[in-house]
Amino acid sequence: MSWSEDLIELFNDPILSDVRPFAQRITSDDRLVESFIEIRDWVLANECEPKEEGADFSERKLHRRLLSIRSDEERSAFLKDYDTTHLLNDL
Repeated sequence: MSWSEDLIELFNDPILSDVRPFAQRITSDDRLVESFIEIRDWVLANECEPKEEGADFSERKLHRRLLSIRSDEERSAFLKDYDTTHLLNDL
């Protein structure tokens, strides 16, 4: 029997049926990207940027988040690859 066969036999053991790898931790960079993608998706769906005087709280929240990202050069530079709607271009 070879190593690979031994391992397959071991992993097929019913005792290990509930064993799963640990979930990857979400980093601050991951959260930043998810946050920006949420803004980008909103812009694509509404065909305009979120506004401070928007119709609902979520639009106002996205507006403030976008302003915060724009005011931070490091975060803006990090997100350039995700900016398909040109939200981070020099204004």
